[in-house]
Amino acid sequence: MFKVKIWGIAVLALGITSLAFAAADIASAPVTEPALSSSTFVFNARNVPDIVQALNFAQKNHKNLTIEDGQVAVKAPGVVYLDLQGFDQMVSLQLQRQSIVVQAGMTWGQVQRLVAPFGLTPQFMPAQANEAIVETINSNRPGLTPSSPWVSEGLTSIRLLQSDGKIVNASQEKTPELWQGLIGGQGLLGVPLDVEVSLVKNQNLLRHAKLMSYRDYPAYIQDQVQGNSDISASFARVDVAPGKDFLNQLYVVSYWVKNKSLAEAVQVHPIRNDLTHSLYQWSAQGDDEKSLRWQMEKGFLANDLLHSSLTRSDLLMRQTKANRAAQTQALYYIPADQFVAFMDDLRALSIEQKRSFNQVTVRFLPKPSQSILALQKQALFATTLTFQSKADTADNDAIFLNRLNSIALNRQGGFALNANTLTDSAQMQALYPRLAEFLKLKSQYDTENMLISAQAPTLNREV
Repeated sequence: MFKVKIWGIAVLALGITSLAFAAADIASAPVTEPALSSSTFVFNARNVPDIVQALNFAQKNHKNLTIEDGQVAVKAPGVVYLDLQGFDQMVSLQLQRQSIVVQAGMTWGQVQRLVAPFGLTPQFMPAQANEAIVETINSNRPGLTPSSPWVSEGLTSIRLLQSDGKIVNASQEKTPELWQGLIGGQGLLGVPLDVEVSLVKNQNLLRHAKLMSYRDYPAYIQDQVQGNSDISASFARVDVAPGKDFLNQLYVVSYWVKNKSLAEAVQVHPIRNDLTHSLYQWSAQGDDEKSLRWQMEKGFLANDLLHSSLTRSDLLMRQTKANRAAQTQALYYIPADQFVAFMDDLRALSIEQKRSFNQVTVRFLPKPSQSILALQKQALFATTLTFQSKADTADNDAIFLNRLNSIALNRQGGFALNANTLTDSAQMQALYPRLAEFLKLKSQYDTENMLISAQAPTLNREV
């Protein structure tokens, strides 16, 4: 495989407007089937035959299959885990169409590196560049761009492998029902193979930051961010340091489109970039470290003293996820008019349960997702909680999250299902009013009733 810069220059020099690799270029030897005596069965897929082999193994041995995404630390016995990390090759690049077709295991960061030589970047701005596209499709985690925060807006089509071995092409235009079930469907309708990612021209962005009370955040978003097409990305970091400002203060970071050429972009100060990641890792050690980190963030990151600009592609590459094996992430969708009350509830519960966080991030979602399994409400705040997770605290983590889940529902909001979620049928119906419609789709596309979700086990119960 040619290195990106080399073939990028060659393509530009020759005036070629598309690239494609033959199947032979991305083929590899078959994977070895796990022994039936194993407690768990893991297939590390690198091509379509590997995926088919995993499905055949599950069918032949009457096992359920789930798509692995690295979030579940303990694998369930008797389940086939399909790992798509190695299923990460480019299939074709259409420069005139401004799209790239890649295998679903590719990360957003890999896509960015492939298209950067052509002055392009993915239309969807993920919250985490090192998240695989298949993970974003299955979870429907929102991105950073307020005007188009959902992954369905940045994809054109998905080639889907059903559990019976049939391959179908899904798109909003031709198969809207399947498309809306596939996005956020937790991998229960099939295995995504090739994904066509929409691209846009790279842009120069200018960073703005502002410190404020959480109570002022909804009004700030309404006045400064909502409907503003000049903002390419926006999010807020909440104070997680113990003390009087715990979950009270936050700073908003927005990246505005800057009308200058990419060559004029002033790169983010390297001290700031290194400091952000180093502070996060270091502050996980304890409360004193969190307090010092917040003081440094307020003085160094929560203002425009280091007024900096960067390109849209650089911003995408800066969004990385930490080691999730040692952390738990919980995502809540809260209506804008309930955000302040939810934060008050979160603070009270956290103090009662002596709960601390590594990070709390908030993003604004002006419109609902197209997904069938989504909270169908306008103007939501996606609030992500990240905290340390250990084997000896798992029960307490589950108790805390499930109490918070009830609070979110009482605030007319919702939450993303995860391995710690315990929901009853009434809560599932409140979360997903169109659940019956989704289950009908599952019976249609997963005719073998083979596919389950390790990330959202309570959804399996409804199947």
